[in-house]
Amino acid sequence: MRLVLITALLFTFSIYTNAQQFNFSLIDFTEQRVNPAWLGMDGFWGASLVQRQQNRAADFRISSTSFQAVYPQLFPFWERIKGALGVNLLNDVSGQTNTFKVQEAGLNYSLRIIGAKGQSLGLGVGVSNQNRGFDYAGVTTNMQYVTGRGFDLSIGSGENLISTKQNFNRVNAGIFWQQVNDFGRKLGHFGFSVFDINRPVDSFYSDAVKFDPTYMLTAGLSIYENRDWSVYPELLIVHQVGGFIYNAGVSTTYTFDAEQSLAFKPRYLIGKDLILAAEFRKNHFVFGVAYDVPVSANAINNQGAIEFGIKYIGKVKERRRKKRRGARSIAPAVPNRAVTSVPAIEQAPMTTIQQLPIKAKGLKPVPDKFGKGAAVVESELTIYFATNQTKLLTNFRQELEALVEDISLEGKKYLIVVEGHTDSTGPYDLNQRLSLKRAQIIANFLLEAGISPDLIKVYGRGESLPLSENSSAAGRAINRRVEVRLVTY
Repeated sequence: MRLVLITALLFTFSIYTNAQQFNFSLIDFTEQRVNPAWLGMDGFWGASLVQRQQNRAADFRISSTSFQAVYPQLFPFWERIKGALGVNLLNDVSGQTNTFKVQEAGLNYSLRIIGAKGQSLGLGVGVSNQNRGFDYAGVTTNMQYVTGRGFDLSIGSGENLISTKQNFNRVNAGIFWQQVNDFGRKLGHFGFSVFDINRPVDSFYSDAVKFDPTYMLTAGLSIYENRDWSVYPELLIVHQVGGFIYNAGVSTTYTFDAEQSLAFKPRYLIGKDLILAAEFRKNHFVFGVAYDVPVSANAINNQGAIEFGIKYIGKVKERRRKKRRGARSIAPAVPNRAVTSVPAIEQAPMTTIQQLPIKAKGLKPVPDKFGKGAAVVESELTIYFATNQTKLLTNFRQELEALVEDISLEGKKYLIVVEGHTDSTGPYDLNQRLSLKRAQIIANFLLEAGISPDLIKVYGRGESLPLSENSSAAGRAINRRVEVRLVTY
Protein backbone atom coordinates (compact mmCIF):
# COMPACT_ATOMS: atom_id res chain seq x y z
CA MET A 1 0.00 0.00 0.00
CA ARG A 2 2.87 2.35 0.81
CA LEU A 3 4.34 1.80 -2.66
CA VAL A 4 1.02 2.66 -4.24
CA LEU A 5 0.90 5.96 -2.36
CA ILE A 6 4.53 6.80 -3.26
CA THR A 7 3.88 6.02 -6.92
CA ALA A 8 0.75 8.16 -6.94
CA LEU A 9 2.63 11.04 -5.34
CA LEU A 10 5.49 10.79 -7.84
CA PHE A 11 3.12 10.49 -10.76
CA THR A 12 1.19 13.60 -9.69
CA PHE A 13 4.45 15.47 -9.13
CA SER A 14 5.71 14.53 -12.59
CA ILE A 15 2.58 15.89 -14.24
CA TYR A 16 2.46 19.25 -12.54
CA THR A 17 6.17 19.99 -12.28
CA ASN A 18 8.37 18.22 -14.79
CA ALA A 19 5.84 18.18 -17.59
CA GLN A 20 6.44 21.87 -18.21
CA GLN A 21 9.50 24.07 -18.43
CA PHE A 22 10.97 25.10 -15.10
CA ASN A 23 13.75 27.59 -14.34
CA PHE A 24 16.74 27.48 -12.07
CA SER A 25 17.29 30.29 -9.60
CA LEU A 26 20.66 31.12 -11.21
CA ILE A 27 19.02 32.41 -14.37
CA ASP A 28 22.21 33.93 -15.83
CA PHE A 29 23.79 30.46 -15.78
CA THR A 30 20.83 28.80 -17.53
CA GLU A 31 19.61 31.43 -20.01
CA GLN A 32 18.88 28.84 -22.70
CA ARG A 33 16.09 27.51 -20.47
CA VAL A 34 14.54 30.98 -20.49
CA ASN A 35 14.92 32.04 -24.12
CA PRO A 36 16.84 30.40 -27.00
CA ALA A 37 17.32 33.87 -28.53
CA TRP A 38 19.41 34.88 -25.47
CA LEU A 39 22.30 32.91 -27.00
CA GLY A 40 25.48 34.84 -27.77
CA MET A 41 24.08 38.27 -26.98
CA ASP A 42 27.29 39.25 -25.17
CA GLY A 43 29.57 37.97 -27.94
CA PHE A 44 31.42 35.50 -25.66
CA TRP A 45 31.67 31.73 -25.83
CA GLY A 46 31.22 29.86 -22.59
CA ALA A 47 30.04 26.88 -20.61
CA SER A 48 28.15 26.66 -17.32
CA LEU A 49 27.26 23.98 -14.80
CA VAL A 50 24.54 24.32 -12.14
CA GLN A 51 23.62 21.87 -9.38
CA ARG A 52 20.32 22.27 -7.49
CA GLN A 53 19.10 20.41 -4.40
CA GLN A 54 15.49 20.99 -3.40
CA ASN A 55 13.50 19.55 -0.51
CA ARG A 56 9.81 18.94 -1.12
CA ALA A 57 9.28 17.21 2.20
CA ALA A 58 11.30 15.72 5.01
CA ASP A 59 11.98 12.52 3.03
CA PHE A 60 11.38 13.73 -0.53
CA ARG A 61 13.99 15.65 -2.51
CA ILE A 62 14.79 16.72 -6.06
CA SER A 63 18.30 16.85 -7.50
CA SER A 64 18.72 18.80 -10.77
CA THR A 65 21.86 19.35 -12.85
CA SER A 66 22.09 21.67 -15.83
CA PHE A 67 24.96 22.03 -18.30
CA GLN A 68 25.02 24.65 -21.04
CA ALA A 69 27.54 25.68 -23.66
CA VAL A 70 27.43 28.41 -26.31
CA TYR A 71 29.63 29.47 -29.19
CA PRO A 72 28.84 32.77 -30.95
CA GLN A 73 30.26 34.55 -34.02
CA LEU A 74 29.45 31.77 -36.49
CA PHE A 75 29.29 34.27 -39.36
CA PRO A 76 32.59 36.17 -39.01
CA PHE A 77 32.27 37.88 -42.38
CA TRP A 78 28.85 39.37 -41.72
CA GLU A 79 29.38 42.67 -40.01
CA ARG A 80 25.85 43.14 -38.70
CA ILE A 81 24.62 39.56 -38.29
CA LYS A 82 26.15 36.96 -35.99
CA GLY A 83 25.05 33.42 -35.30
CA ALA A 84 25.33 31.43 -32.08
CA LEU A 85 24.98 27.72 -31.33
CA GLY A 86 24.06 26.41 -27.89
CA VAL A 87 23.82 23.03 -26.16
CA ASN A 88 21.59 22.42 -23.15
CA LEU A 89 21.67 19.25 -21.01
CA LEU A 90 19.45 18.47 -18.01
CA ASN A 91 19.41 15.62 -15.50
CA ASP A 92 16.65 15.63 -12.88
CA VAL A 93 15.93 12.91 -10.32
CA SER A 94 13.18 12.90 -7.68
CA GLY A 95 12.14 10.81 -4.73
CA GLN A 96 13.90 9.18 -1.80
CA THR A 97 15.36 6.51 -4.10
CA ASN A 98 15.49 8.65 -7.27
CA THR A 99 12.42 6.87 -8.59
CA PHE A 100 11.35 9.53 -11.09
CA LYS A 101 14.01 10.62 -13.62
CA VAL A 102 14.17 13.20 -16.40
CA GLN A 103 17.02 13.52 -18.91
CA GLU A 104 16.99 16.11 -21.66
CA ALA A 105 19.41 17.12 -24.41
CA GLY A 106 18.75 20.21 -26.50
CA LEU A 107 20.29 22.20 -29.32
CA ASN A 108 19.58 25.92 -29.74
CA TYR A 109 20.48 28.38 -32.47
CA SER A 110 20.09 32.15 -32.66
CA LEU A 111 20.81 34.99 -35.05
CA ARG A 112 21.94 38.28 -33.51
CA ILE A 113 21.29 41.37 -35.61
CA ILE A 114 23.55 44.21 -34.48
CA GLY A 115 21.99 47.67 -34.64
CA ALA A 116 23.03 51.20 -33.76
CA LYS A 117 23.84 52.56 -30.29
CA GLY A 118 24.70 49.17 -28.81
CA GLN A 119 21.38 47.54 -29.68
CA SER A 120 21.04 43.89 -30.71
CA LEU A 121 18.04 41.79 -31.70
CA GLY A 122 18.18 38.02 -31.33
CA LEU A 123 15.95 35.45 -33.03
CA GLY A 124 16.28 31.96 -31.63
CA VAL A 125 14.91 28.45 -32.05
CA GLY A 126 15.59 25.27 -30.10
CA VAL A 127 14.85 21.56 -30.30
CA SER A 128 15.36 19.00 -27.56
CA ASN A 129 14.69 15.37 -26.76
CA GLN A 130 13.45 14.39 -23.31
CA ASN A 131 13.33 11.00 -21.62
CA ARG A 132 11.39 10.66 -18.39
CA GLY A 133 9.88 7.88 -16.40
CA PHE A 134 9.70 5.81 -13.21
CA ASP A 135 12.52 3.46 -12.26
CA TYR A 136 11.75 1.10 -9.37
CA ALA A 137 15.17 -0.56 -9.31
CA GLY A 138 15.98 0.93 -5.90
CA VAL A 139 12.54 0.48 -4.32
CA THR A 140 12.21 -2.20 -1.63
CA THR A 141 9.27 -3.64 0.33
CA ASN A 142 8.80 -5.51 3.58
CA MET A 143 8.71 -8.77 1.61
CA GLN A 144 12.43 -8.30 0.86
CA TYR A 145 13.52 -7.63 4.44
CA VAL A 146 15.50 -10.40 6.14
CA THR A 147 15.97 -10.15 9.90
CA GLY A 148 19.59 -9.50 10.79
CA ARG A 149 20.59 -9.02 7.15
CA GLY A 150 18.49 -6.13 5.89
CA PHE A 151 16.85 -5.95 2.45
CA ASP A 152 17.63 -8.71 -0.02
CA LEU A 153 16.97 -7.55 -3.62
CA SER A 154 17.09 -11.12 -4.90
CA ILE A 155 13.77 -11.75 -3.14
CA GLY A 156 10.62 -10.72 -4.97
CA SER A 157 9.03 -7.45 -3.82
CA GLY A 158 5.51 -8.83 -3.83
CA GLU A 159 4.40 -5.90 -5.98
CA ASN A 160 3.77 -5.77 -9.71
CA LEU A 161 5.97 -2.77 -10.51
CA ILE A 162 6.57 -1.97 -14.17
CA SER A 163 9.01 0.78 -15.03
CA THR A 164 7.23 3.42 -17.09
CA LYS A 165 9.12 5.55 -19.58
CA GLN A 166 8.33 8.23 -22.12
CA ASN A 167 10.36 9.86 -24.90
CA PHE A 168 9.36 12.94 -26.88
CA ASN A 169 10.76 15.93 -28.77
CA ARG A 170 10.23 19.60 -27.91
CA VAL A 171 10.33 22.71 -30.12
CA ASN A 172 10.97 26.15 -28.64
CA ALA A 173 11.43 29.67 -30.04
CA GLY A 174 12.06 33.20 -28.83
CA ILE A 175 12.98 36.79 -29.57
CA PHE A 176 15.35 38.87 -27.46
CA TRP A 177 16.37 42.55 -27.60
CA GLN A 178 19.02 44.27 -25.55
CA GLN A 179 21.05 47.47 -25.49
CA VAL A 180 24.50 47.86 -23.95
CA ASN A 181 26.79 50.83 -23.41
CA ASP A 182 30.33 51.11 -24.74
CA PHE A 183 31.66 48.97 -21.90
CA GLY A 184 29.29 46.07 -22.51
CA ARG A 185 27.02 46.83 -19.54
CA LYS A 186 23.34 46.23 -20.20
CA LEU A 187 21.15 49.32 -20.39
CA GLY A 188 17.97 47.32 -20.98
CA HIS A 189 16.59 44.07 -22.35
CA PHE A 190 13.28 42.50 -23.35
CA GLY A 191 12.56 38.93 -24.40
CA PHE A 192 9.62 36.67 -25.18
CA SER A 193 9.80 32.91 -25.66
CA VAL A 194 7.50 29.92 -26.14
CA PHE A 195 8.40 26.37 -25.13
CA ASP A 196 6.71 23.19 -26.41
CA ILE A 197 5.24 24.83 -29.50
CA ASN A 198 4.72 21.38 -31.01
CA ARG A 199 2.65 20.23 -27.98
CA PRO A 200 4.17 16.76 -27.42
CA VAL A 201 2.26 13.99 -25.67
CA ASP A 202 2.03 14.54 -21.90
CA SER A 203 0.92 11.12 -20.71
CA PHE A 204 2.42 7.68 -20.15
CA TYR A 205 -0.78 5.96 -21.23
CA SER A 206 -2.70 8.15 -23.69
CA ASP A 207 -1.72 10.10 -26.79
CA ALA A 208 -4.72 12.38 -26.34
CA VAL A 209 -3.13 14.31 -23.46
CA LYS A 210 -0.64 16.90 -24.73
CA PHE A 211 1.62 19.56 -23.29
CA ASP A 212 0.35 23.09 -23.00
CA PRO A 213 2.99 25.60 -24.19
CA THR A 214 4.93 27.58 -21.61
CA TYR A 215 5.25 31.31 -22.28
CA MET A 216 8.02 33.44 -20.78
CA LEU A 217 8.54 37.19 -20.78
CA THR A 218 11.70 38.75 -19.37
CA ALA A 219 12.66 42.42 -19.11
CA GLY A 220 15.17 44.64 -17.34
CA LEU A 221 16.28 48.27 -17.22
CA SER A 222 19.37 49.94 -15.79
CA ILE A 223 18.35 52.66 -13.31
CA TYR A 224 21.74 53.62 -11.84
CA GLU A 225 25.38 53.35 -12.84
CA ASN A 226 28.65 54.96 -11.84
CA ARG A 227 32.28 53.92 -11.75
CA ASP A 228 31.82 51.17 -9.17
CA TRP A 229 28.11 50.42 -8.83
CA SER A 230 25.23 49.51 -11.11
CA VAL A 231 21.60 48.74 -10.27
CA TYR A 232 19.51 46.72 -12.72
CA PRO A 233 15.91 45.62 -11.86
CA GLU A 234 14.63 42.54 -13.70
CA LEU A 235 11.30 40.78 -14.18
CA LEU A 236 10.49 37.27 -15.38
CA ILE A 237 6.86 36.28 -16.00
CA VAL A 238 6.04 32.64 -16.74
CA HIS A 239 2.64 31.36 -17.85
CA GLN A 240 1.94 27.64 -17.55
CA VAL A 241 -1.13 25.49 -17.27
CA GLY A 242 -1.35 26.32 -13.56
CA GLY A 243 -1.37 30.08 -14.15
CA PHE A 244 1.19 32.88 -13.91
CA ILE A 245 4.48 32.90 -11.98
CA TYR A 246 5.97 36.33 -11.27
CA ASN A 247 9.68 36.50 -10.57
CA ALA A 248 10.88 40.04 -9.72
CA GLY A 249 14.33 41.06 -8.57
CA VAL A 250 17.14 43.57 -8.75
CA SER A 251 20.79 43.03 -9.60
CA THR A 252 23.24 45.25 -7.72
CA THR A 253 26.81 44.93 -9.00
CA TYR A 254 30.02 46.27 -7.51
CA THR A 255 32.95 46.38 -9.96
CA PHE A 256 36.41 46.11 -8.40
CA ASP A 257 38.25 46.49 -11.72
CA ALA A 258 37.99 45.32 -15.32
CA GLU A 259 38.45 41.69 -14.26
CA GLN A 260 36.53 41.38 -10.97
CA SER A 261 32.97 42.11 -9.88
CA LEU A 262 30.48 40.99 -7.25
CA ALA A 263 26.73 40.98 -7.88
CA PHE A 264 23.87 40.56 -5.39
CA LYS A 265 20.70 39.32 -7.10
CA PRO A 266 17.79 38.81 -4.71
CA ARG A 267 14.50 37.78 -6.32
CA TYR A 268 10.97 37.23 -5.10
CA LEU A 269 8.60 34.64 -6.53
CA ILE A 270 5.43 36.45 -5.62
CA GLY A 271 3.37 34.43 -3.17
CA LYS A 272 6.00 31.67 -2.97
CA ASP A 273 9.72 32.01 -2.31
CA LEU A 274 12.44 34.57 -1.65
CA ILE A 275 15.59 33.79 -3.65
CA LEU A 276 18.90 35.02 -2.24
CA ALA A 277 21.57 34.90 -4.96
CA ALA A 278 25.08 36.22 -5.50
CA GLU A 279 27.62 35.98 -8.30
CA PHE A 280 31.36 36.65 -8.26
CA ARG A 281 33.36 37.16 -11.47
CA LYS A 282 37.12 36.73 -11.60
CA ASN A 283 38.75 36.94 -15.03
CA HIS A 284 37.11 34.20 -17.14
CA PHE A 285 35.26 32.49 -14.28
CA VAL A 286 31.91 33.30 -12.71
CA PHE A 287 30.79 31.59 -9.49
CA GLY A 288 27.18 31.68 -8.33
CA VAL A 289 25.14 30.55 -5.34
CA ALA A 290 21.41 30.83 -4.65
CA TYR A 291 19.14 29.77 -1.82
CA ASP A 292 15.34 29.57 -2.03
CA VAL A 293 13.59 30.51 1.20
CA PRO A 294 9.85 29.68 1.40
CA VAL A 295 8.06 32.75 2.73
CA SER A 296 4.46 31.78 2.09
CA ALA A 297 2.21 29.11 3.56
CA ASN A 298 1.24 28.30 -0.04
CA ALA A 299 4.79 27.17 -0.83
CA ILE A 300 4.22 23.68 0.56
CA ASN A 301 6.02 22.06 -2.39
CA ASN A 302 9.32 23.82 -1.58
CA GLN A 303 10.90 23.41 1.83
CA GLY A 304 14.09 25.13 0.72
CA ALA A 305 16.53 24.75 -2.17
CA ILE A 306 20.18 25.58 -2.80
CA GLU A 307 22.05 26.01 -6.07
CA PHE A 308 25.72 26.23 -6.95
CA GLY A 309 26.92 27.34 -10.35
CA ILE A 310 30.18 27.85 -12.20
CA LYS A 311 30.65 29.43 -15.60
CA TYR A 312 33.66 29.92 -17.86
CA ILE A 313 33.54 32.62 -20.51
CA GLY A 314 36.04 33.39 -23.22
CA LYS A 315 36.48 35.84 -26.02
CA VAL A 316 35.99 34.68 -29.58
CA LYS A 317 38.87 35.68 -31.78
CA GLU A 318 37.34 37.64 -34.63
CA ARG A 319 38.23 36.27 -38.03
CA ARG A 320 38.07 38.95 -40.64
CA ARG A 321 38.15 38.78 -44.40
CA LYS A 322 41.52 39.65 -45.85
CA LYS A 323 41.52 42.64 -48.15
CA ARG A 324 43.72 43.06 -51.17
CA ARG A 325 45.71 46.21 -50.90
CA GLY A 326 47.80 48.10 -53.35
CA ALA A 327 51.56 48.07 -52.89
CA ARG A 328 52.92 50.77 -50.68
CA SER A 329 55.91 51.27 -48.47
CA ILE A 330 56.11 53.17 -45.25
CA ALA A 331 59.51 54.09 -43.97
CA PRO A 332 60.33 53.36 -40.34
CA ALA A 333 59.12 56.04 -38.01
CA VAL A 334 61.63 58.73 -37.15
CA PRO A 335 59.88 60.38 -34.25
CA ASN A 336 60.60 64.00 -33.47
CA ARG A 337 58.56 63.61 -30.33
CA ALA A 338 57.41 60.24 -28.99
CA VAL A 339 56.39 58.63 -25.75
CA THR A 340 58.79 55.75 -25.08
CA SER A 341 57.16 54.33 -21.96
CA VAL A 342 53.66 53.96 -20.62
CA PRO A 343 53.09 56.40 -17.76
CA ALA A 344 51.03 55.43 -14.76
CA ILE A 345 47.35 56.07 -15.57
CA GLU A 346 44.88 56.49 -12.78
CA GLN A 347 41.64 54.60 -13.29
CA ALA A 348 39.11 57.09 -14.63
CA PRO A 349 35.38 56.94 -13.81
CA MET A 350 33.55 54.31 -15.85
CA THR A 351 30.87 56.50 -17.35
CA THR A 352 29.15 56.13 -20.69
CA ILE A 353 31.06 57.64 -23.59
CA GLN A 354 29.03 60.26 -25.41
CA GLN A 355 29.13 60.08 -29.20
CA LEU A 356 31.37 62.87 -30.37
CA PRO A 357 30.21 64.95 -33.32
CA ILE A 358 32.19 64.56 -36.52
CA LYS A 359 33.24 68.14 -37.18
CA ALA A 360 34.09 67.70 -40.84
CA LYS A 361 33.62 65.13 -43.58
CA GLY A 362 37.35 64.53 -43.61
CA LEU A 363 37.14 63.00 -40.14
CA LYS A 364 34.96 60.08 -41.10
CA PRO A 365 36.63 56.67 -41.10
CA VAL A 366 38.35 56.19 -44.46
CA PRO A 367 39.52 53.16 -46.43
CA ASP A 368 42.80 51.65 -45.28
CA LYS A 369 45.07 53.45 -47.75
CA PHE A 370 47.14 56.59 -47.79
CA GLY A 371 46.92 57.36 -51.47
CA LYS A 372 49.22 57.01 -54.44
CA GLY A 373 52.96 56.64 -53.99
CA ALA A 374 55.07 55.71 -50.98
CA ALA A 375 54.32 57.29 -47.61
CA VAL A 376 56.98 58.28 -45.09
CA VAL A 377 56.21 58.68 -41.40
CA GLU A 378 58.05 61.83 -40.34
CA SER A 379 56.94 61.86 -36.71
CA GLU A 380 54.84 59.76 -34.37
CA LEU A 381 53.15 60.31 -31.01
CA THR A 382 51.44 57.65 -28.87
CA ILE A 383 48.73 58.59 -26.38
CA TYR A 384 47.49 56.15 -23.74
CA PHE A 385 44.10 55.78 -22.08
CA ALA A 386 42.69 54.22 -18.92
CA THR A 387 40.47 51.14 -19.12
CA ASN A 388 37.18 51.83 -20.93
CA GLN A 389 37.96 55.57 -21.12
CA THR A 390 38.30 58.26 -23.78
CA LYS A 391 39.41 61.09 -21.48
CA LEU A 392 42.56 62.87 -22.70
CA LEU A 393 44.87 63.26 -19.73
CA THR A 394 46.77 66.49 -19.08
CA ASN A 395 50.27 65.23 -19.88
CA PHE A 396 49.18 63.94 -23.27
CA ARG A 397 47.31 67.17 -23.97
CA GLN A 398 50.62 68.97 -23.52
CA GLU A 399 52.31 66.53 -25.91
CA LEU A 400 49.65 67.24 -28.54
CA GLU A 401 50.02 71.00 -28.09
CA ALA A 402 53.77 70.68 -28.66
CA LEU A 403 53.14 68.57 -31.77
CA VAL A 404 50.75 71.19 -33.20
CA GLU A 405 53.36 73.90 -32.49
CA ASP A 406 56.03 71.91 -34.36
CA ILE A 407 53.72 71.55 -37.38
CA SER A 408 53.08 75.30 -37.44
CA LEU A 409 56.77 76.18 -37.18
CA GLU A 410 57.88 73.78 -39.92
CA GLY A 411 55.26 75.03 -42.37
CA LYS A 412 54.92 71.62 -44.04
CA LYS A 413 51.65 70.07 -45.13
CA TYR A 414 51.42 66.74 -43.41
CA LEU A 415 48.74 64.10 -43.65
CA ILE A 416 47.91 63.41 -39.99
CA VAL A 417 46.86 59.79 -39.49
CA VAL A 418 45.05 59.15 -36.18
CA GLU A 419 44.59 55.47 -35.23
CA GLY A 420 42.67 54.35 -32.12
CA HIS A 421 43.32 51.02 -30.40
CA THR A 422 41.98 49.04 -27.42
CA ASP A 423 42.95 46.02 -25.38
CA SER A 424 40.97 42.77 -25.70
CA THR A 425 38.68 43.41 -22.70
CA GLY A 426 35.06 43.37 -23.85
CA PRO A 427 33.31 42.26 -27.07
CA TYR A 428 34.96 42.89 -30.41
CA ASP A 429 32.35 45.26 -31.84
CA LEU A 430 32.34 47.42 -28.70
CA ASN A 431 36.13 47.70 -28.80
CA GLN A 432 35.87 48.78 -32.44
CA ARG A 433 33.57 51.66 -31.49
CA LEU A 434 35.66 52.60 -28.46
CA SER A 435 38.85 52.79 -30.53
CA LEU A 436 37.17 55.10 -33.06
CA LYS A 437 35.90 57.39 -30.31
CA ARG A 438 39.39 57.65 -28.85
CA ALA A 439 40.69 58.63 -32.24
CA GLN A 440 37.89 61.20 -32.61
CA ILE A 441 38.92 62.79 -29.30
CA ILE A 442 42.42 63.41 -30.66
CA ALA A 443 41.15 64.54 -34.07
CA ASN A 444 38.79 67.06 -32.49
CA PHE A 445 41.68 68.41 -30.42
CA LEU A 446 43.70 68.95 -33.61
CA LEU A 447 40.76 70.66 -35.28
CA GLU A 448 40.33 73.05 -32.38
CA ALA A 449 44.05 73.82 -32.63
CA GLY A 450 43.56 75.01 -36.22
CA ILE A 451 44.54 71.94 -38.26
CA SER A 452 42.58 71.65 -41.50
CA PRO A 453 40.09 68.75 -41.54
CA ASP A 454 41.32 67.83 -45.03
CA LEU A 455 44.66 66.82 -43.50
CA ILE A 456 43.27 64.48 -40.83
CA LYS A 457 42.37 60.83 -41.36
CA VAL A 458 40.71 58.85 -38.55
CA TYR A 459 40.83 55.08 -38.05
CA GLY A 460 39.36 52.77 -35.40
CA ARG A 461 41.44 49.59 -35.21
CA GLY A 462 39.74 48.04 -32.18
CA GLU A 463 41.77 45.24 -30.63
CA SER A 464 43.17 43.95 -33.92
CA LEU A 465 46.69 45.45 -33.65
CA PRO A 466 48.03 44.92 -30.13
CA LEU A 467 51.58 45.96 -29.27
CA SER A 468 51.76 43.66 -26.24
CA GLU A 469 50.07 40.62 -24.74
CA ASN A 470 46.62 41.23 -23.27
CA SER A 471 47.18 38.63 -20.55
CA SER A 472 48.68 41.17 -18.13
CA ALA A 473 47.61 44.59 -16.86
CA ALA A 474 50.86 46.15 -18.13
CA GLY A 475 50.32 44.69 -21.60
CA ARG A 476 46.74 45.91 -21.78
CA ALA A 477 47.86 49.41 -20.74
CA ILE A 478 50.21 49.52 -23.72
CA ASN A 479 47.44 48.44 -26.10
CA ARG A 480 44.96 51.13 -24.99
CA ARG A 481 46.35 53.87 -27.17
CA VAL A 482 45.96 56.32 -30.03
CA GLU A 483 48.83 56.66 -32.50
CA VAL A 484 49.25 60.02 -34.26
CA ARG A 485 51.51 59.94 -37.31
CA LEU A 486 52.70 62.81 -39.50
CA VAL A 487 52.94 61.37 -43.00
CA THR A 488 54.46 62.86 -46.16
CA TYR A 489 54.62 61.47 -49.70
